[in-house]
Amino acid sequence: MKTIDRQSAKALSLDMMEALKAVATKHGVQFRDKGGSFTPNNVTFRIEAAVIGATGVAETKERTEYPRYCQMYGLKAEWLDQSFTSAGGESYTIVGLNTRKHKNPILCKRVSDGKIYVFSAEAVKMYMAMAAAPKA
Repeated sequence: MKTIDRQSAKALSLDMMEALKAVATKHGVQFRDKGGSFTPNNVTFRIEAAVIGATGVAETKERTEYPRYCQMYGLKAEWLDQSFTSAGGESYTIVGLNTRKHKNPILCKRVSDGKIYVFSAEAVKMYMAMAAAPKA
């Protein structure tokens, strides 16, 4: 490799995350790619390691902050790990809360592919109310 560009940085990141799978299994953690930066001569990666909890789910910062701060957003603590269906018909599971995001702080995992999306607290409250409503 002579220089680092966006494609080579991404390829390095993917290879690195693949190589870290054995380390994650050995130590009971989950690694998450948190982005990074690059110049033509170097690249810096940000990686988060989170302990795998008793339920088999990684205890990320956003996950542990949800029960602590959810009431500030008008949400219920028991909604963590519960699912709802959005207006588009997709199912999502609430997985965390990012207090640094003001408009869309709620992290939800799309059930179909596991991709994380952000929602506003108001949208989540509405969808959870719809999910709890009796079906006619």
